[in-house]
Amino acid sequence: MGIADDIKKMYRESNMVGRFIMVNVAVFLAVNLVGLIEVLTQTSIFNVVKWFAAPSDPIDLAMRPWTVITYMFLHERFWHLFWNMVMLYFSGRIFFDLLGARRFVNTYFVGGLAGLALFILFYNIFPAFEAQRGAPIMGASASVLAILVAVATYTPNYTIFLPIIGAVRLKWIALLFVVLDFISIRTGVNAGGHIAHLGGALWGFLWARQLGRGRDISAWFDTVVGIALALIPRRKMRVVHSKTKPAGNTGPSRGSSSKVRNEDEVIDEILDKISKSGYDSLTEREKEILFRASKK
Repeated sequence: MGIADDIKKMYRESNMVGRFIMVNVAVFLAVNLVGLIEVLTQTSIFNVVKWFAAPSDPIDLAMRPWTVITYMFLHERFWHLFWNMVMLYFSGRIFFDLLGARRFVNTYFVGGLAGLALFILFYNIFPAFEAQRGAPIMGASASVLAILVAVATYTPNYTIFLPIIGAVRLKWIALLFVVLDFISIRTGVNAGGHIAHLGGALWGFLWARQLGRGRDISAWFDTVVGIALALIPRRKMRVVHSKTKPAGNTGPSRGSSSKVRNEDEVIDEILDKISKSGYDSLTEREKEILFRASKK
């Protein structure tokens, strides 16, 4: 089995957090490969930042609409990628275990869009950014902070153990990152990035608060994705009917339907327990049930 097969196998067997990390790393490697080619050939024909980073100028953005998505996966510098992926793994793993793959994907994308929206708003309203108007933004930071703040809002007393520091509740970690971003804007160093972080954090907070009240305000994103997927041409599938019926009843039985309902009720009870008492209050069996459900 070659390296390509190993990577494919790793991708297939990873959960959604692992897959998003792999995509970010793959884009980083591709960008740097292109950069190497440009250095060796002394050309700049590809201009990756221009074509895939999101510009703060609304007119430029309208000319390159795909950048609202591509900017969330674009990193040029190793440490930019490294810290974003560390945070994505750390917060995404907790998010995924508690809230599942679909909500993870929605929060990553909508959090990134919220970060971009706030970045464009600030750069086109406040005089402080007049000299930088048109500047592009790139990186997964807004999406990652949306995920961190969302899960910290949903289960604020979730406790993790950090080296040297020890036990820390998730809400304090999320609050620290938000405060650092607020403080960092006035320094002018990567101000656009810090503004985008806050946009993602704001979305994560609002989404988790509404989810706690029984409303998923990111559900519209499912509709958008569904429409986009419907527009993609697909190969027609040929259905082959078996001539012989397998022994036994192969259709969904009343018992299986009842089992599905029971599983849903158990999941709802577990989520209610997390909302009231935190993730640590779960038994090992409840954590296992939640973990299995998040993989469906």
